[in-house]
This record gives sequence, C-alpha cells and structure tokens, in this order.
Amino acid sequence: MTAHVTRVSEPSTVRPRELLELFGDERACEILCHLDTESLTAAELVERCDISRPTAYRRLDELTDAGIVDSQCRTGDDGRERREFSLALEAVEFEIRGDDVDGSVRHTDTAGD
Repeated sequence: MTAHVTRVSEPSTVRPRELLELFGDERACEILCHLDTESLTAAELVERCDISRPTAYRRLDELTDAGIVDSQCRTGDDGRERREFSLALEAVEFEIRGDDVDGSVRHTDTAGD
C-alpha cells in the first residue's frame, strides 16, 4: 500500500515504509527537530547536529524527496547563495494493520509565502 503525499504545488507518492524508515533514523529526526523552529542551511545543521556534511546532505535529500523538507536559495549578507531547509509538513499519520502499513503526510500551506 502507498502513502499519498499531497504537496501544495504538486502531488507525489511515498511508500509508508520509507516514511517509517526516515522517522526511525536518529539523524533524520535530529534534523527535523532543528528545522521545527527555524529554516537552516546544511552548514548550520552540520554544526547543530554534530554530523558530517555528507550525512547531512544525504538525510536532507531523503527528507526532501519524501516531501517532508523544502529548500530555498537565499542570498546571505556576503552575497553568496545558500540553500535553506525548512519543514514542509503539518502532520504525518500512520496506520498499522497486521502486516500492512498505511501513512500520509499533510503539508503546510505555503501559498502565502
């Protein structure tokens, strides 16, 4: 069974087991906890989560592909562009029935941004 991930701009599909794996990953959860309060760059997440840059980008790519995290390019005070990451979800729901798992992600409405 699949979990339907509905984004404000485009629909996509993510398997519930993939979502469970992401939420079961300590590093991914740590990143999500930091993104819960503010948008951050990968470099800021590396420092705050005490993880390597490759690990941060790998988890961010997985979270972005799953529709859980969004990224935007921002120009810093130094004129350099940086990608900032933010939470893209409002809620995640799982239903487990025997050997079957169903899940969904409800995204935050960002149309006013």
